[in-house]
Amino acid sequence: MADQHPHGEHAAHDAKADAAPLGPPRLVANFTDGGHEVDVTPNRNLMAFLGVMVVLMVVAAIGVYQLFVAHTGGQLADAASRPAPLLVDQRARDDRYATTWGAVEVEGKVVAYRMPFAEAKRLVLGDAARFSAAPAPAGWTHPDDIK
Repeated sequence: MADQHPHGEHAAHDAKADAAPLGPPRLVANFTDGGHEVDVTPNRNLMAFLGVMVVLMVVAAIGVYQLFVAHTGGQLADAASRPAPLLVDQRARDDRYATTWGAVEVEGKVVAYRMPFAEAKRLVLGDAARFSAAPAPAGWTHPDDIK
């Protein structure tokens, strides 16, 4: 019989053990007055999500940059190993212009003539008078001579 109806200090301890440790479950949240339930905005979850997304974006940006650098390095090495066809053609044309005589045509009409660079240099530097200043116009006074 003593087992069915406990008395004394053990009775209070056993009654507490039967009760839920957090109290009875509530149907309404603690922050309401018993009316409609109001949810708290999930600020911590939102900030954690944003933080994770920022970290992922930074890691992705670093990865894309490294991929670009690796790809560009290969392209630059490839381009440096062989000359571009347009540059080879331009170099041949420039060499032809620098060493031969010829006519300059615009829309099918000859507008000027060209000479080799070495010949032009010899003609220009051969006469020192070409480098002297032209005579002043009639009636012109130098500003330093005006009083």
